[in-house]
Amino acid sequence: MEGMHRRDFLKKSSLLTLGLLAAPEKLFSSSSLDDAISLNEAVSLSEDQKIVVNLPGYELKLFNYQDGKIAREYKFTVGVGKGRYWRHPTPITTGRVVDKRPWIHFFFENDKPERGAKIGDVITETWTFDGQGNPVKYPMPYEKMRGLGTLMRMPSGYMNPGFVIHSTTDEFTLGAATSNGCIRLGMEDMLKLYELVAPDAKQKGGPKQPIPLKYPVPIQTLYELVEIKDSRVVIHRDIYDKGIDYVDEFKKQLAASDWLKELTGDDALSMFDYDLIKKEFAGAQEQFKEAHRDILLKLFKPFPDNYISPEMRQKLHKAYSIADLMRK
Repeated sequence: MEGMHRRDFLKKSSLLTLGLLAAPEKLFSSSSLDDAISLNEAVSLSEDQKIVVNLPGYELKLFNYQDGKIAREYKFTVGVGKGRYWRHPTPITTGRVVDKRPWIHFFFENDKPERGAKIGDVITETWTFDGQGNPVKYPMPYEKMRGLGTLMRMPSGYMNPGFVIHSTTDEFTLGAATSNGCIRLGMEDMLKLYELVAPDAKQKGGPKQPIPLKYPVPIQTLYELVEIKDSRVVIHRDIYDKGIDYVDEFKKQLAASDWLKELTGDDALSMFDYDLIKKEFAGAQEQFKEAHRDILLKLFKPFPDNYISPEMRQKLHKAYSIADLMRK
């Protein structure tokens, strides 16, 4: 789809719900939307799969389980909600995937006279960029776009149906906080994820109707600014400006990882140089803030000046060797 402010969807269209705007009851196996999001609803969740998304890491993982153990893991790069700056964060919570959507479409949120479009019109042409960053325009490939409908638990306990995992033609926005709260995947990745999630789900309605899941797939969205990956520490931009202490997060993640098992001593955490770590992480945070600001300013520009390069997105993260952070 076209660039950030040019893509402006109807707020309700972030649901990507085919008939939800007109006929919400068709989305769920229960008789009404109210039943579907009831706080007291008893739901049997799938024990075979789980989706976990680390929002600042822009990574979605699908786990397949067998006999209670992880049998297979799939990873996908995603785009998430814009957050504090534009007030559309993806919630940090738990929920469930309740249906598969074989057909989705998007709408204009505002009149677009330069496009000959009015508010509410379906977006029929995407203005985006190819893999080399060249601007391109072509008809929206709705026949290849898919969605997974979710119910996400809000702080009040309300199960919100407004956050969808879906395809995007704006693959240059993946790895950044650019959506209105939904979780975006690239075209081919979304087709793959769609096939992997609840593969035995059967279409009961027409070819464009959502496919309700008998056993919804649990989903969890995390906010982990520090990750231990093999022998590396990877830190991410605090995209929602929560003011989390990176050094404390490092200690917590390290203590929960398998990496400390490789160390000996009564207090393995004391083997690290925290003065160095504090200095390194503080410098990285300044880099992150500048990179995030540059991305937001870029996205606010009209097409085709709104391209975010891979190099710009990479500046939202920094990796260190664990060994380099230890006392010498």
